[in-house]
Amino acid sequence: VPPMYGAPGATGIVLANSAGLEASFISSDWGQTFKKIRDGHHTYEIGDLGSIIVMSHYLQFTDHFIYSLNEGKTFGQCNFTFESDNSLTIENIRIEPTFNSEEFLIHGHSSGGTSYLIHVDFGNLRERVCGEQDYEMWSPSPRKCLLGEHVQYKRKKPDAECFNPMQQVLEVKGTECNCSRVDYECDVCFAPSIVEGISTCVPVAGCVRDNPCESAKESF
Repeated sequence: VPPMYGAPGATGIVLANSAGLEASFISSDWGQTFKKIRDGHHTYEIGDLGSIIVMSHYLQFTDHFIYSLNEGKTFGQCNFTFESDNSLTIENIRIEPTFNSEEFLIHGHSSGGTSYLIHVDFGNLRERVCGEQDYEMWSPSPRKCLLGEHVQYKRKKPDAECFNPMQQVLEVKGTECNCSRVDYECDVCFAPSIVEGISTCVPVAGCVRDNPCESAKESF
């Protein structure tokens, strides 16, 4: 079963199959939350920096593939129409290495063993290229400050009906901020505790750790 999968530039998007639930899922926040998008296991690919998702049933005969232009909220369907075989086992869906293209290659074979390589071009489905109003600044953490930095990523709004410009490089903005208690963790043999209303670390009774220092003059 294809594992969890993301693509460079497709900010926040993760696709995954669940072995136990026999379903495919999508995340728009880099795996913090997932929602079910289809029953069954699928092979998938991401294009146009996340604007296009192409999926098909994985290693089982099917007569179609599906696609989404809004991060899995809705799907369209394209049927295979070959003269001899209209049902294929899809082995893989591929795209060029930058994941910025609107074109995909679907590789599969028929029940008779004939291999097929299908070229799919979404370039004519939308009439315009995205403008500034189609993007948003997004942070992967609900906390504004994480480990001393507030990071925001520029990404296309899921409902924006447009394609990203070719060779688009999305902005990443980082600003320094003050760390808080939650940015730290207790060392070995210490445990978190509240002392006089303040969160701190206290020694764990009976806990002994190896001392990497060779002499009393050294420290770590």
